[in-house]
Amino acid sequence: MIGRLSNLGTLNLNSNELTGSIPSGIESATDLRVLLLAHNRFVGSVPMELANLTKLEVIDLSSNELLGTVPDLLCEELQFLQEFKVDCSDVSIKYGCNCCNCVSGGILR
Repeated sequence: MIGRLSNLGTLNLNSNELTGSIPSGIESATDLRVLLLAHNRFVGSVPMELANLTKLEVIDLSSNELLGTVPDLLCEELQFLQEFKVDCSDVSIKYGCNCCNCVSGGILR
């Protein structure tokens, strides 16, 4: 369903008690600039497909149950990314990554 919304600029699904993986199809919303998925119960890893959303400026994945690493491709492709929030204790970030240097509060820049 989300993938059909190719002109969508902001997707705010914060605090909806959503479960499972981050929904597939988000990567088809190619005009997406703000992706807010915080305070849910998403599990799994940060999907590599988010790298297709090259206009993203803000990603908030904090307060979920995500594990793993942020894919290098995500950091390389998201040239406009200004703010990336994730729980750094559960998701590890490579320090060589262009956009992803973990700082206090789980904000990556």
